[in-house]
Amino acid sequence: MKRCPQCNRVETDDSLLFCRADGTPLVEEPVAPEEAATRTLPPPDQTNQSDARTTGPTTALAAEQTQSATLSVARSRSLKPVIVVAIAIGVVLAVAAYFYTKQVKSVAPSNSIAVLPFVNASGDATMEYLSDGISESLINSLSQLPNMRVMARSTSFSFKGKDSDPLAIGKQLGVNVVLTGKIVQLGDNLSVQVDLVNVSDGSQLWGERYNRKFTDLLSVQEEIAREVVEKLRVRLSNEDRDRLAKRYTENIDAYRTYLKGRYEWNKRTGDGLNRSIEYFNQAIALDPAYALAYAGVADAYSMLPQFANAPFDDSLMKAKAASLKALELDNSLAEAHISLANVKQSLWDWNDVEAGYKRGLELNPNYATGHQWYSEYLIPVGRLAEAQKEIRRAQELDPLSLVINARVGITAYFSRQFPLAEKQLKDALQFNPEFILTNVFLFNTLYQEQKIEESIPYLVTAAFNAYSKEERARFESEIRNAYSRSGEKGMLAKLRELVKTSERQDYSYAYFLGWTLVRLGELDEAFVWLNRSADLKHPGIAVLRVDPMFDGVRSDPRFEQLMKRVGV
Repeated sequence: MKRCPQCNRVETDDSLLFCRADGTPLVEEPVAPEEAATRTLPPPDQTNQSDARTTGPTTALAAEQTQSATLSVARSRSLKPVIVVAIAIGVVLAVAAYFYTKQVKSVAPSNSIAVLPFVNASGDATMEYLSDGISESLINSLSQLPNMRVMARSTSFSFKGKDSDPLAIGKQLGVNVVLTGKIVQLGDNLSVQVDLVNVSDGSQLWGERYNRKFTDLLSVQEEIAREVVEKLRVRLSNEDRDRLAKRYTENIDAYRTYLKGRYEWNKRTGDGLNRSIEYFNQAIALDPAYALAYAGVADAYSMLPQFANAPFDDSLMKAKAASLKALELDNSLAEAHISLANVKQSLWDWNDVEAGYKRGLELNPNYATGHQWYSEYLIPVGRLAEAQKEIRRAQELDPLSLVINARVGITAYFSRQFPLAEKQLKDALQFNPEFILTNVFLFNTLYQEQKIEESIPYLVTAAFNAYSKEERARFESEIRNAYSRSGEKGMLAKLRELVKTSERQDYSYAYFLGWTLVRLGELDEAFVWLNRSADLKHPGIAVLRVDPMFDGVRSDPRFEQLMKRVGV
């Protein structure tokens, strides 16, 4: 195992010579396997990040290590060794920077690719769904090939709208080729320009312009995918060839409507999800055998409770029905297997959940979200080492995903690796300081490390996310004052008071109140609220058996009754 001395990134591939993130020569060093989980890459556009990002935890850790090393040397005989070491390090880094571009082939796994979002060059914003849809379709097609590593959509699309250099992006993501494209539609005519760039030297491996009728769109996508595979000399089985050539519909209008649905779904808003359901259903009306459109309906309904405050059971049952219909039409659809497994897990219907995840990932081994959801399943059943393996795989495939980076830290928390969890969650916070999950588990982690005062801002963001920043500042001040006066118990009592008097009682209200009452030792009332949270199937209830916060109440008979409701 090797480590980057500059950013502390761990690489398990002993053949690598340089860090994939910054090009620093790797050094051999015995490292605990769990440390390899911290693999967060920097956000794609470093020049426009806030101060909070540019002075984030990774930078702070590197600075702390450098300072510690310098002080250690200073305590020795003289300052002269420090100067010698500094010069040596400078020379090594300069040499590494020079040779880095020549070493990409050894750094990047063979047959690894990032499909960047195609540019809509039509001058018509309403055609954005088409450029996005073609890019996403190519990602999905190539992802099904087991001999390729394909960057997930959320990572590739983080570069959308930015005038970024494909060569730099490829180096940042650790892939050996990057596919770019540009689309123009004029009436029934379609022009698609694609270029495949070799990251090792910036050369063009292949380029092509397709001038076709719009009705030939599916054929164009298939040709592009075949050309990419051919240029990378990927070995394909007969089954792989069938996957690459597979069409989910022959109806071009149904496909166009499906792409509009995916475009709306990817907005992750209540309105967008509801519009996506309308488009998916229109696609189904045009082609009743369109399994992929049913999978889209399932994905949209499964997210409605979170983004549109829709009724939980009603939405999830509709998602389950759509997933089952998709599998009835096409049992080889990876997304449908994984969507059904995730919906059943959310409903605490554990039958065949793991089999669904495994089958879906067998069909599409590059599906980052599938690895993420499978990891989330493994936590409540207590298989934490396997959960870490799956979430690390998800992070390799989708290194710039907010939720996956947060989940790496969350999995470390449940594995009771608190220093690792703290570092990863602070890194993930750079993607979005307001993300609730990151704040919840960063608070939990700091609380376990007895860093109570440091944890307070994250607690406030997690518990009162719906409030304005001014209101949250007032809550934080009250909780800090209570902690200063009465310590941990005073802080928790103030939190209980604020939560109970909250006018914005959302999906997590009962869970937060139950958790607070457990920490205060008021167990009778705590289990009342935790059972109310179980009525809503809050995911926090499903993981209580492995949550360190609940170590003190597991012997209570009411805890076991609560776990029986979950079924794990």
